[in-house]
Amino acid sequence: FHSGRTPISACLHCDGCWTTGKPCVLEDGFDAFWPLLEQAQMLVFCSPLYWYNFSGHIKCAMDRMYPYSRKNRLRDMKVKEAMLLMCGESLFPRSFAGAAEAYRQMLGLKHWTDRGRLFVTGVHEFGDMKGHKALAAAEQMGRNA
Repeated sequence: FHSGRTPISACLHCDGCWTTGKPCVLEDGFDAFWPLLEQAQMLVFCSPLYWYNFSGHIKCAMDRMYPYSRKNRLRDMKVKEAMLLMCGESLFPRSFAGAAEAYRQMLGLKHWTDRGRLFVTGVHEFGDMKGHKALAAAEQMGRNA
């Protein structure tokens, strides 16, 4: 699911979760996402680093997973594992600390197994990842998962 190309609104925290039989009362790109969430065994979060965190697009998708963590949920995700792949302009790996901590907290909350994290520094221009050595590392992470 490509959250950057599928408009998803931010969670309104309206507590309307599951009142219509589906996770969220809002009607947008999340309607295509949640059926996939309920079948997936693993989630791979891929995002550029924006202001030391996830992009707004993926953050909206992540926030809309809230109904699956509520006590009164009708269903849960089958996800058991997750992986985090990020790239950013910064040359310092510590710049990814905010996103890494949010990811760590999600793992703990949902009891997911961490299948790896890859942070690629020095990526600024469109096309910088083409042929980058980190692509082979990401591919190997996927094979090992």
